[in-house]
Amino acid sequence: AMVSDSPSGDGTSKVKFADGAPFGKIRWEVGKDLISQENSYSHTIEVGGIPWRIYARTSGVRGKKFLSVFLEQLDGDYKVNRMDAEFVFKLVHYDEDEKTARTFLFEYAFDKDARRGGYPDFIQWQEAVDERKVFL
Repeated sequence: AMVSDSPSGDGTSKVKFADGAPFGKIRWEVGKDLISQENSYSHTIEVGGIPWRIYARTSGVRGKKFLSVFLEQLDGDYKVNRMDAEFVFKLVHYDEDEKTARTFLFEYAFDKDARRGGYPDFIQWQEAVDERKVFL
């Protein structure tokens, strides 16, 4: 299994393969300016010889606008036939008095035709850009 996690809400993501194989981290601070762009990408890391990044975009689902987040595999040559992955996206909201988190566990089978897995409706757009809230 592979895990992507941001435990402190700082945008840190971890990728881990089963059976003690290598893992990596993507630290990506996501602010209102970044998520206001139609498509946003974290930096790329290589884990187990395969490049990975986080992809975020705005989208419409069921008539509402959402912030969508995905784990994306970038291997153009696709060295393996299939990778079953388990990863977590965590978005932390800070305000003056409290910290709350929104966490989603996701399982996905990556292959040459399916290189991106995640949530098309991670958080409603109005909540993500609320000026009274800060998301990292």
